[in-house]
Amino acid sequence: MTTTLKSSDGKIFPVQQIASASQASASTSIRSSSSSADSFADRKTDWRSIYLCTLVCFCGQVQFSLFLNSQFAFMKTLDPTVSEGFFGIIVGSYSLMQMLFSPLLGIWAKRTGQMRVPLLVCNAAMLVGNVLYFVIEWFPVGWMKHVMLLSRLVAGIGPAQISLLVAYATVASVDNDRSRAMAWTTGGIAMGITIGPTFQWLFTFIGYPGWRPNQWVSINMFTATALFAISTNVLIHFLLQFFFRESTVGILDTTINDNDNNKKKSAALECAIQKLPPYDRWALALCCAMRFTQYLIFTNLETIGTSYAMMMFGWSSTDVVTYESFAHTARGLLTLLVYCMYIFFNLGHKINERLTCLFSLFGLMAFHFVTYPWPFLPNYVMTFDSTNKSMAQLGCEANVLSWCEGLTQVNVWVYYVFIFLCIGIAFPNINATMIPLLSRVIGPRIQTQEQGLLEMCGGLGRMVGPALIGQLYRSYGPRPIWILECVEIGVMVALWLAFYRRLIPLKIPNELIGTKTHKIQLKHDNQMKRTSCTGTLPS
Repeated sequence: MTTTLKSSDGKIFPVQQIASASQASASTSIRSSSSSADSFADRKTDWRSIYLCTLVCFCGQVQFSLFLNSQFAFMKTLDPTVSEGFFGIIVGSYSLMQMLFSPLLGIWAKRTGQMRVPLLVCNAAMLVGNVLYFVIEWFPVGWMKHVMLLSRLVAGIGPAQISLLVAYATVASVDNDRSRAMAWTTGGIAMGITIGPTFQWLFTFIGYPGWRPNQWVSINMFTATALFAISTNVLIHFLLQFFFRESTVGILDTTINDNDNNKKKSAALECAIQKLPPYDRWALALCCAMRFTQYLIFTNLETIGTSYAMMMFGWSSTDVVTYESFAHTARGLLTLLVYCMYIFFNLGHKINERLTCLFSLFGLMAFHFVTYPWPFLPNYVMTFDSTNKSMAQLGCEANVLSWCEGLTQVNVWVYYVFIFLCIGIAFPNINATMIPLLSRVIGPRIQTQEQGLLEMCGGLGRMVGPALIGQLYRSYGPRPIWILECVEIGVMVALWLAFYRRLIPLKIPNELIGTKTHKIQLKHDNQMKRTSCTGTLPS
């Protein structure tokens, strides 16, 4: 005999029929979930969009390093009263804007479910900043350094796109391709930083004051870089507007259609996040600390690099731009070789990412140890008195800088060979291993906020370093800077070793990755909870 239930409106339903309907609904939902999980395992990386992201990363980072070697020389040419301290503020302001806007853009992209518009905004900001740099000679001499500061502040919004592009590479690639996809993207970042000065070197033949077709346009070895950057911004805007296609193949259990509106996409991504276990926030903090250290060391070398080389080796402004550009080109080629190992030989699957980061830190420490101006070195730096115009104004300005006397000279070949080997190998290895490692720690979820936080910490290193190091260099010389950076690297090594065992990929339950042999026990109440994110999304 079939048991029946009577509803409030008088209709009678057999219990067996209700149970069957419930089981059928649950079975349908499980088949849908299993199909979704199986399709997750079968997805393929969207390489076209990864390559475009790499190009955007490269062009964006070129515009950071493009001006570094020549910017201080340009400022001194326009206004000889400009100090290294003010130059440090200018470099730091660029990083300040990146630090502030990286997490904001991550939140914006996550809430709107799209990345194209934030990327276009970043590109437009870089364009405006580069235009200001190009027309800086329109202003009175007393204003020029402030206009340069404004141009770098505005342009500094642009690099905030790096966090979006790296986060996008993690969601546009499947796990098996993650290391290679990250190698492409981070390779674009590192190659842009290292190759940027090479483009500057290509413009040195123009010289200064260069070519002036009229009173408003001046094309010289300094402003030509801004003109090159402007043309790059126009190209990137065109590519983002018409060729950038967003993909989410790396996010667990999302069914997003390209025709869905942004509200549907955002809701689908949120549902995917809710199904995953939480990631280790201490591991995220450790990676952020590594990013801070990495950019602090790199930016410090770039900030005082030109001034340091002019002082240490007695070079003129023209000489230092030429030699520094050569050195950056050589380092860029080595960096390219390292990334080719990751891209074409899939090196990321053959090495221990945690150990690679650790040994890269040891490489940075070795550079500082070998290039420190030890008191026992045989030669001393060349000095000059800036008040005596009859003598060559080359070397260390002894009448202004008290630390010039007794400062030993580092061998020029030792300095550049170790920059080539230690920096040229350590930095690309950190980029190619630490970012994929972090993406696995976070898991297959949208990562714009986490990557934004990572780049914010990198921006903090870029901001704090130049302002602090510029003043420290002016007051005490290079020795305390080398000591400070060794202490920073040592602290990072200690932290990496202390939390080494926490730097592991997120453990995802089998039922979320879709193994075909697992058994699922059903209860109607739990099934309703489990299917709450798999129904039709609101329009």
